[in-house]
Amino acid sequence: MLPPVLPPRLPESVPPPQRQTVLAPDQTPPAPLPPPFAAPAVIATARPGMPWLKVLVLALPLLALLLGAAWLLRGQLPADPALSLATREGPDAPPPGPPPPNPLPVLKISLLGQQAREKALRLELSAIDEELKKRVAACKPPEPPKPPPQAALIPPPPPAARPTPPPALREPPQASRPSDNRLRLPSGPTGNFAFLQGCWRTDPFYHERIQSQPGVSTYCFGSNGGGQLEWRRGRTACRTRAQANYSGSTLLLRDADTQCNDGSDWYADQLVCRPGADNVAFCSGESRGTFGRATWTVNLHKLN
Repeated sequence: MLPPVLPPRLPESVPPPQRQTVLAPDQTPPAPLPPPFAAPAVIATARPGMPWLKVLVLALPLLALLLGAAWLLRGQLPADPALSLATREGPDAPPPGPPPPNPLPVLKISLLGQQAREKALRLELSAIDEELKKRVAACKPPEPPKPPPQAALIPPPPPAARPTPPPALREPPQASRPSDNRLRLPSGPTGNFAFLQGCWRTDPFYHERIQSQPGVSTYCFGSNGGGQLEWRRGRTACRTRAQANYSGSTLLLRDADTQCNDGSDWYADQLVCRPGADNVAFCSGESRGTFGRATWTVNLHKLN
């Protein structure tokens, strides 16, 4: 190790500089140069030499370890970014096209059209509401069906007995026929239906439980008990075959199912006729239609 270097010492007897004018010539002798610096005495000490070879041999494993670690960690180091960029000038930009049309006027016209349509629809809706209210007010609920006219089941009282005229004043039996033209049954069952020959009309009755107005049946029979039935109610007419026969002392008038001129169905019915006072036929009818069972009571009146 080298000893520290000391600064040089200045001579102790250095005369101070004297002033002189610039115009006066310099007549002073030059100052003597200072003596050179004295070299400091270096005391050299003897030291033994460093074993560099031994140190190098001992450091080789450490160097190998560092190199191996650096080789293993080489993939973890960030790669330099690729700064080589290739640029190329493209074609010139196309000239700007015409500006797009302004859609505002078209939208305003469409809006005005939709508003006019909305007003028209509202007026139409209000008119429909008024018409509906008028129809609802004019539509009345259907009236319940009127009960069919019931004929009196109690036979009328027998006429007062008149005094028997003398034999010369008696009328023939044909002159005693009543003038009401109602059907009169014979005193007992018979196979001869001459009393039923011709056409007979019933009183108005309801053939079904729900019916807007009553109808009338017309029976036309021959002397053998066969014939036909026509039922009318307004413009509706139903025609089918009919048959008369006896069941004990009761006269039965039966018909068959058919279809009317308005497309509705006619359900077969039957009249059960029993003799009453003066052998007048009191007939009760029964049918089973769309709305259930219906019954009625009528008389038969001769037409011809």
